Amino acid sequence: MDVPTQIIASEIDNSYIQSIDTQTRASLFLINPRGPMRNVYLDFYAWFLKLYLYTSSTSDVSGRINEVKLREKVEEWFSDKSCNAGTLAMGIKLHREYVAILQETGTIIIRRN
Repeated sequence: MDVPTQIIASEIDNSYIQSIDTQTRASLFLINPRGPMRNVYLDFYAWFLKLYLYTSSTSDVSGRINEVKLREKVEEWFSDKSCNAGTLAMGIKLHREYVAILQETGTIIIRRN
């Protein structure tokens, strides 16, 4: 793997890990709200968006998200500027569906050693 490819792969891995971490914090916030939602929402939004931008244009992922009609839903969620429990919950649901597609297509590989 050449250096630019390694850098992008590393960025995808980091975005995936951070998006899972912020999804977990967002889910916990919905269960037990403490402090302002905006910070939790924006952290989750930013990492999900970064992961999406890095991966959604690859041919395997693009074909699959179009097939299951997920692209329109995710892009509509990204364009929604409201920061509330409903949009946060919808983002978590969409993120889970998107991550499942990344795993299905082999874009993200969960390894157990």
